[in-house]
Amino acid sequence: MAEMVTLYDHLFEQCDLRTAAMLLTPVDFDDGHRRAYWRTALQDLLNQGVVPIINTNDAVAWNKETSAGTTCTDTALALQVRDNDSLAARLACELKSDLLLLISDVDGVYTAPPGSPGARFVAEYEVTKNPEYDTHSPLVNGEFLNFGEASSVGTGGMKSKIASAVWAVRQGTSVVIIRGSRFNCITDVMNGMDVGTFFTLEEKNEAENQLDIREETIKQIATKAREASILLNSSTPEARANAIDHLADKLLKHEDEIIRENEIDIKQAEAAGMFISLIEFSIRH
Repeated sequence: MAEMVTLYDHLFEQCDLRTAAMLLTPVDFDDGHRRAYWRTALQDLLNQGVVPIINTNDAVAWNKETSAGTTCTDTALALQVRDNDSLAARLACELKSDLLLLISDVDGVYTAPPGSPGARFVAEYEVTKNPEYDTHSPLVNGEFLNFGEASSVGTGGMKSKIASAVWAVRQGTSVVIIRGSRFNCITDVMNGMDVGTFFTLEEKNEAENQLDIREETIKQIATKAREASILLNSSTPEARANAIDHLADKLLKHEDEIIRENEIDIKQAEAAGMFISLIEFSIRH
């Protein structure tokens, strides 16, 4: 740990940044008082411009024998801090982070160990909303995943990363698993490039979507639009272009649905006696 912190010190020092080490255990998350203490300490470090280097206290955090036989999608495993993957997931959700990056020695999730016959890269991993549907071997597009051995430089391997990612996504944090040795891997993800495996929550059904729309007020929609505008304006040209391309793809994908709903709106407006000039204005715009 000391050597790792020293390395981080030297690396961040080149960017005129200071670092500080912090060790956490499951008790630090489960005990309310302890959680409040370390969160306060962490916030103080961030307020002072210090980059926290957080790690599990392996000497007391977990027993490798007690975790034997657990499954990669076992929610209880992901909730418990047993390695740096689950630690990262818990931290991301505790701090309400927008994005969690899990660094691996491979490009992301594969259906089988990379290089083995039939192994395919999984660009998008859809997480079910209900943990009851989790299985011992996760399904991706109807295909079971076959995991290889854990990396020699880590404790959890891809099983742990997927378990942690699945749990974090269900808590509302986006997750990407990416190869750490890839040049500019972090900035590529932040710029919206299609790299690594992106974890998403399964789409809601039509009834759930309609309920969400009814519950969301116009003020909330306007606030989100304003926040998105600020974020877009502060992004790099490449990120803005990627966002616009993504929106264009969504519009084209749902073109028929949009036109159909617009026709329904027009008929309802006509039935309600709305002036034809207003209806024509809405069609043109």
